[in-house]
Amino acid sequence: MLQEDLSIFTEGEFSQVAIVNGVELSGIFDEYYEEGFDLANSQPTEGRKYCFKVNTLEVVGLNHGALVTTDGRDFEVVNIRPCRPDGKLTDLILKEVGT
Repeated sequence: MLQEDLSIFTEGEFSQVAIVNGVELSGIFDEYYEEGFDLANSQPTEGRKYCFKVNTLEVVGLNHGALVTTDGRDFEVVNIRPCRPDGKLTDLILKEVGT
């Protein structure tokens, strides 16, 4: 069976280091603009979405609410979801805290 080397995604030239619950991890940090629709208020809504893509084996047992620090900013994990069908990479969906 072919073993994929996924380190290019988490330790390549576009990766960065973050402290996740006190442990240093490499991954891809992504910050992007997102818009949607607030059904409760019948209004468009917009904002920033933050995601840190990591090797799944490095975040086994990580829970919602975990603290992630990168680039001098603090975030809280609000969702943990596999981002490949084989589950080898995981997206940590983040919310900025302390701003």
